[in-house]
Amino acid sequence: MHGRSYSQLPKEPPDHDATVRHAAYLAVGSLAGRILGLLREITITRLFGQTGKVSAFTVASQIPVMLHDLIVGGYVSSAFIPVLASRHERDTPDAFGRLVSSLLLVMSLVLLLTATLMVLGAPLITRWMVGGFALYKPELLALTSDMVRMMGPVLWLTGMAGILNAVLYAMRRFAWPAVANAIFNLGIVAIAPLWAERLGVHALVVGLWVGIGLQALILATDLRRTRLKLGKVIWHPGLREILLRYLPIVVGLLVSQVQIFADRRLASETGVSSIAWMRTGTTLQQLPLGLITISAGLATLPVLSRAFDRGDVKEYRRQLLQGLTYVALLMVPILLFMAVLGEPIIRILFLRGQFTDFDAEQVLMATRVYLLGAFFAAMDHLLNNAFYARKNSVLPTTVGIGSVILYFIAALSLKPSLNYMGLVWADTIKHAGHMLVMLLLVCRYGFSEWREPVRVLGPVILKVALAAGVATLTVFYLQTRLADWLPLFLVYDLLTVCVCGLAGLLIYGVGLRILRVQELQLVIHWFQRIGEKI
Repeated sequence: MHGRSYSQLPKEPPDHDATVRHAAYLAVGSLAGRILGLLREITITRLFGQTGKVSAFTVASQIPVMLHDLIVGGYVSSAFIPVLASRHERDTPDAFGRLVSSLLLVMSLVLLLTATLMVLGAPLITRWMVGGFALYKPELLALTSDMVRMMGPVLWLTGMAGILNAVLYAMRRFAWPAVANAIFNLGIVAIAPLWAERLGVHALVVGLWVGIGLQALILATDLRRTRLKLGKVIWHPGLREILLRYLPIVVGLLVSQVQIFADRRLASETGVSSIAWMRTGTTLQQLPLGLITISAGLATLPVLSRAFDRGDVKEYRRQLLQGLTYVALLMVPILLFMAVLGEPIIRILFLRGQFTDFDAEQVLMATRVYLLGAFFAAMDHLLNNAFYARKNSVLPTTVGIGSVILYFIAALSLKPSLNYMGLVWADTIKHAGHMLVMLLLVCRYGFSEWREPVRVLGPVILKVALAAGVATLTVFYLQTRLADWLPLFLVYDLLTVCVCGLAGLLIYGVGLRILRVQELQLVIHWFQRIGEKI
C-alpha cells in the first residue's frame, strides 16, 4: 500500500486495552440486542403482518423516540459523554456525584413535563403526523392516538435510560449497559404473544413498557454499584456547560425531527402499509449498522475526547482513521451480501403468519436502498464523533440542517413517481450528502489538510471495493446455481444464505490478502483481542 500505513503509527496506545475491552462489551451487547430486535420484528410481523395496525404502532412508538432524541439523544453524543468523561477524570468523586445527581433530577422533571404534554396532545400530534391515514382507513387515526397516550411512561423511562447510559459510558462502565440495551427488545418478544389475542396491537405497547422498564432498572442498579455518592442537588454549575454545548445543536435536532415527522406524513399518504414496509426494511439495515458502527463509535468516543483534551493529536487521528478503516472493511462486504441475499433472508425471517409474499417484495425493494444508505450512515457516525470529541457541535448541526433540506428536495421530487420508495431513496440521498460534507470538514479541521486521510483511507477503500465486488459476484453466481439444484422452500433459503455468505466472506478475505491490505491484520487482531476480553 502506498502512503502512510498504520504500521508507522503507535501500535499500543495507553487506552488500547481498555478500548478493546469496551468494544467487546458493546459488540456482544449489540449482537444480543440485534438478535432480540430481529425476534421482536418477527413477533410483530407474525402476529400483525405489515398491516395498518403495525404502521399505527410504528408511528405511536416513534413519537416518544423523537422527543427523547430532541431532549436527551442530542446530549448523549455531543454533550453528555464528552463533558461527563472530562469531569469524571478531573473532578473529585463527590463533585462528580453532585453533577450526576443534578443531571438526573433536572432531566427527570423535563421528561415528566414533556410526557404529560405528549399524552394531552396525542390526537393533535397524530393528525399532524399521519393525517394521510384518513384517505384509506380513518379508524387508524384513533388507534394511533390511543397508543400515543399509552406511550407516556415509555418516553420518561427511555429518557432516563439514555442519561444513565451516558453517565456509565463516561465512567467507562460498558458491561451492564450492554446487557441492559439488549434486554430492551425482550419486552415485546415475551409479552406480545401472550396478550395479543386479548389486547390486540396494544399488547406491543405493554411489551415496550416491560422492556424499557427492565433496561432502566439494570442501568440504575449498575450506577448504584459504582458507589457514587448522589446528593439532593437541584442545580450544578456543570449543567451550564452541558446546556451551552446543547444550544448550538437544538436547531439541528428540531429540523431533524421535522424531517422524520414529514417522512411519516408523506408515507401515510402512499398507503396504510408503507410505514410498516419501511420499518421492516430499516430493521434489516440496522443489523450491520448497529452491530458494527454503534459499538465502535461508543467505544472510541471517550478515547477521542480524552486524546483531544490531552492535546495528543497523533492518538486522536490514529483512533479516528482506525475506526473508519474498521467500518469500511466490515460494512462493505456485509451490505453487498445482504443486498444480493435479501430475498431469502426476508423469507427466512418474516414469511410466516400475517406476512405475505407481496409484503416480502415491497420490503426487499426498500431494504436494498436502505443498505446503500447504511454505508454512508456508518462512516458518518464516526465522522460526527470526531467533532463531538473536539467539543464542536456547531459544524455537525449545520451540516445536518443542510442534509434535511436535501431530503425534502429529493422526497418531494421522487414521491410522485416512486410512491413510498421515493422517500426511501430520499433518506439514502440525505445520508450520502451528510457523510461527504462531514468527510471534507474532518479533513480540514482534524488533519489540517485532506492528503493524510486520503493517503490512508483511499487505497484501503479501493481495495475493499475490488475484493468485495468479486466476492459479491461469487455470491450471486452461487445463489443462481443453488436455485437450479434445490426447490424453493425453507431449506433452500437457509442453505443459500449460509453457503453463499460463507463463500463470499472467504473470497473477500482471500482478495484482501492478495491485494495486501495490511489493515486486515489489524481487524483480525482486534477481533482476537475482543475474543480474549469476552
